[in-house]
Amino acid sequence: MPKVSVMMPAYNVEKYIGEAIESILNQTFQDYELIIIDDGSVDATYQIMQEYAQKSNKIRVFQNEKNEGLVFTRNRLLELANGEYLAALDSDDISLLDRLEKQVNFLDKNPDIDLLGGGLEFFRENSDEKNYLLFLTDPEQIACKLLFHNMFTQTAIIFRNKVKNLKYDNHPLAEDYDLWVRISWQGKVTNLRDILALCRLHPESISARRDDDMKKNDRLIHIKQLRRLGITPTEKELDIHRKIAHQIDTMTEEQFEQAINWIQKLLKANQENQKYPLLAFEKELHSRLLSFFPFSFQFGDVFIKALKKTEIKYLLPFKTRFKFWFLAKSKGKNSSMFYKNLYKTYNKLRNK
Repeated sequence: MPKVSVMMPAYNVEKYIGEAIESILNQTFQDYELIIIDDGSVDATYQIMQEYAQKSNKIRVFQNEKNEGLVFTRNRLLELANGEYLAALDSDDISLLDRLEKQVNFLDKNPDIDLLGGGLEFFRENSDEKNYLLFLTDPEQIACKLLFHNMFTQTAIIFRNKVKNLKYDNHPLAEDYDLWVRISWQGKVTNLRDILALCRLHPESISARRDDDMKKNDRLIHIKQLRRLGITPTEKELDIHRKIAHQIDTMTEEQFEQAINWIQKLLKANQENQKYPLLAFEKELHSRLLSFFPFSFQFGDVFIKALKKTEIKYLLPFKTRFKFWFLAKSKGKNSSMFYKNLYKTYNKLRNK
């Protein structure tokens, strides 16, 4: 049995799949199998896969009878995987040469971790522009942040074989987010603070489509998590939750008040049910509350009223509450000084 099964779904990627396969074949860690499933491509993807499989006995290739979609293909990959650890790589991306070595070493030394991600470098063909994405590493913080948004990237993930029975649910373009959430419910999850893969951005890429559509497809995942917390959200509450999750920079006064009340409801629910570590959850809600800070000068009365609520005010240290109160009260008396102090204070609080 190989130590690692690398799982790669493929669909119409004849331009890129060779580079993806090569990035696994050239890994510094060599105790692996590479399983590739072609999902009914109409180009030369499957032929390229077969050519590589003939050259290396580490590669196993399969083909769906028809185009079944990403969720079906990922679950079939799980069924075929034999490794102690299961790693994923999208067929248009590139793993850095020491990716598997770093992840295997970490999981071997940390048996309490079930899921491990890492950072990405994003690139485009014929462009020198590069962007980087690194995630948090604290397991408790990550578990709390998953209530709001994804904290892992599919193309840099590795997890233990024992959790593969969870499988991917049918949440198109958000199936990975849903699985990571469910794994976090039964074990610890974390990230390496290392760039592990290069993510290719092009119009047909899995990553590009996920970025465009994630916000449209995470609704059911939010509902599932909130129900576990003991909350059956209304449509308005779901809309507010998504605004808080994605830190929307425009709000009406009504939405602002609803957001404050929603933070209070989340805090109370976790205090009663303790589905998330209490201190880490309060820290996360504190961060979300700070994201409302720019609105405090628009809706000062609402914000001051909120700061008087016991459940909310103790998320913020006394000095922070005083600054919020002072700036909200100062509006109109000296607008130049107000705006200067507002953003100076906001940036200082956000960077703590």
